[in-house]
Amino acid sequence: MELVERHIIKPNHRFYREADRLSLVCKNLYNSANYIYRQNFFASQQTNALAVYHALKTSPDYKAQPAKLAQSSLGLVLKALTSYYLAVRNYQEDTTKFKTAPKIPPYKGSRERKREDGRYVVVFNCQAVSKRALKKGYARPLGTNIWLRSKFTSILEIRIVPKVGCYVVEVLYKKLEQPLQVNQRVAAIDLGLNNLATLTYNVSGLVPTIYDGRAVKSTNQYCNQVSSALKSLLPVAQKNSRKLAKLWHKRNCKVDYYIHTTSSAIIKELVNHQIGLLAIGGSPDFKDGINTGKINNQNFACIPHCRFVRMLQYKCCST
Repeated sequence: MELVERHIIKPNHRFYREADRLSLVCKNLYNSANYIYRQNFFASQQTNALAVYHALKTSPDYKAQPAKLAQSSLGLVLKALTSYYLAVRNYQEDTTKFKTAPKIPPYKGSRERKREDGRYVVVFNCQAVSKRALKKGYARPLGTNIWLRSKFTSILEIRIVPKVGCYVVEVLYKKLEQPLQVNQRVAAIDLGLNNLATLTYNVSGLVPTIYDGRAVKSTNQYCNQVSSALKSLLPVAQKNSRKLAKLWHKRNCKVDYYIHTTSSAIIKELVNHQIGLLAIGGSPDFKDGINTGKINNQNFACIPHCRFVRMLQYKCCST
């Protein structure tokens, strides 16, 4: 099982400029490679990945980053194109699996600003991570000045993911899954809005537990109200600002913290009661097409239930 250790790099962090520079040059290299693939695609010609490498290896964006990082960025373009062709094949076999037809991967950045405002994820594989720094308790991508505390001595990769108002450095590592202990003790969870999760059992004597979700609902309502007020003050052509970015970053951190603590509390209770199976109600598209009123739709759609379920899944496997 693969997990990540996250480090948030805010604008006042000492590594923010380095992360922003790497994300910018990776975006430029991605767009350059994507341009070659797209032009050959529209001309109905096949593109060799090795030819793309030789065409870009002398470019300024390729030389502005470590060689292993540049090769990883070119690999991400090829991966995106491969996923597109696979999606087209599946779409031709069965259109009901998709909401719309797959589209070729676009360029990063807005057209109005000539693609100068976009950022892209930075991926350092295990070969581009300093082994000497790991032994000292630091995660350091080679060729950079980024040093982050880490408790792992063996990692798979380091990702620098651009977010709204910050960067998130993800240290990917592998953890062994615990063997499944099968028994007849079953628990079930019903997801909701005011009650984020209602936990019940098939064991007599165990009282059901309700986990409050009004804190997440209140956070979303406050963020929507303040965001609407701030957007009304912006010029017509402007869609974002520093205050909006800071507001949504704070909202995301609050929601992530709450669902993390709630999922941990649920797993702790399951372990104490020796539960062997956890069943969660719902479906992947259970929020699509809901019509319970404008306010209720907004409140319900903003609750990250799928993320909450994924947290429960990986915590169950690692417990």
